[in-house]
Amino acid sequence: RWPALERALRREKDLPQSELSGEGLDLVAVLAKVQVPPSVLETIAPTVDRYETDLDRALLAREQRMESLQPAVREAMQEMNFERGLQIMEQIMAARIEVRTAQERGLEAIFAALPEEYATAFRTEALEQAFPKVYGPNATLSFIAAAKAIEDLTPEQLEGIEAIERDY
Repeated sequence: RWPALERALRREKDLPQSELSGEGLDLVAVLAKVQVPPSVLETIAPTVDRYETDLDRALLAREQRMESLQPAVREAMQEMNFERGLQIMEQIMAARIEVRTAQERGLEAIFAALPEEYATAFRTEALEQAFPKVYGPNATLSFIAAAKAIEDLTPEQLEGIEAIERDY
């Protein structure tokens, strides 16, 4: 079980260093948050193991690429060679995209493996964590709902808030 522990430790250490939306997602943590029962987790274990292995491979590749390119980044900065710096950053970005791609493949595979009663909650939670600006709560709509909940609004005030909501 040592490789599984190494993968978990790498996820814990490396995922917070993500910069792209969806890159830093931990689907194992999402499964725990959705409270998928152990019997279901046992059933989907091969799919989760594939996700962990694919993600680990992508995280290792990202880490190695970033480490190997650090001297070139420093050199480009010292020489003020912006074109070379941009080329290097594009290589790092490609490694980040590979991590996000592993996340997306894992999300779809686990979603497909889960029973329907857990699949939707899993996908919803994963997307909200991966892309909070798109799938997370909308601050403006929350603010409008709070304004509408004020008890002593006049009918005109309530009508004005509802007009703002419709326009929004």
